[in-house]
Amino acid sequence: PATTPNEKYDYTYDTSILMSTLGHPFKDKTGIDFTFSNEPHINKVLTQTYSSYDSNTMSYDLSSRTTYNYNSTLSVDEEITEKASFRVFPNPTKSQITVEATNTTIDQIQIIDVLGKTVFTTDKTNFEIASLTDGIYIMKIVDADGGITNRKIIKE
Repeated sequence: PATTPNEKYDYTYDTSILMSTLGHPFKDKTGIDFTFSNEPHINKVLTQTYSSYDSNTMSYDLSSRTTYNYNSTLSVDEEITEKASFRVFPNPTKSQITVEATNTTIDQIQIIDVLGKTVFTTDKTNFEIASLTDGIYIMKIVDADGGITNRKIIKE
């Protein structure tokens, strides 16, 4: 809706089925419309263009265009698989640690210190970390699909 003579809105409507041919849900038994809306649109809007008036060229210049797609697909035909999840225990630990995987297999586990240095690497899901200094570490778990999950572990 233009608010000044210096701006112009143009609309393209879907006229394949006119809304006026459908039953009007807001029409009273007396035939009076009770539509309380500032929207002047009766049919689906396909495109909306906004133009501003350029007084130098004495013409309207296209400022923006919006295209509405009512037939977009909101889903895909791919099978949805459950996300891999991991359980790390006990945490905190003094020596032994176990990693359990759900919906995947584990390819590699890395233990990384707070400085970013990899201090331990294994492909086992049950292992000893007694030789590590007490502190906080990041456990980087790489699964069979190449997914990476990080878990914080505490070595006491």
